[in-house]
Amino acid sequence: MNAVFEWELSRGEEVIVFAEAEEKWEIPWLDSCSVEGILSLQSDFHYKVLFKDVFTEADAEKICREGKQAFRFQQHMFPSGVKVSSEKGKYDSLLAIYLKTSIPDIQIKLDIELKKYMSYKAISKPVFLQDYRYAIIYIYKEGPHLSVFKKEGGKWVHYFTSTLMLI
Repeated sequence: MNAVFEWELSRGEEVIVFAEAEEKWEIPWLDSCSVEGILSLQSDFHYKVLFKDVFTEADAEKICREGKQAFRFQQHMFPSGVKVSSEKGKYDSLLAIYLKTSIPDIQIKLDIELKKYMSYKAISKPVFLQDYRYAIIYIYKEGPHLSVFKKEGGKWVHYFTSTLMLI
């Protein structure tokens, strides 16, 4: 997890992760996670890495299967500076009510409550591929994305990110 939060921690930013792994992630333009969907992804920005050039169909199946498994993170799994919060249930409940209500006064109150969670990150259980050569984590903060990490010289480094939706 050091590589996952290295950038934020080096900048002195507060990092809070929900203890409950994100299980409900999706690729917005697909009905469900699929081999074809995963293999159609590519990295963001100027140097492009295509998923299909790095990962096999078996890897894609594993990403869809294991990436959405229930998992509970513990504080000891993270570097110092990352806090683990057990408030995901409260956040999910507030968000569900916010999305269903059309009463302006209630929406305003819920909006204020939800803003307290702006620095929180929801992440999936990491999926390790190709004999622990790669790790993929779904991260939701300011929009969903899949982050790919590669083990180089015994150390995990960020390889590339594929943004799934801009918010």
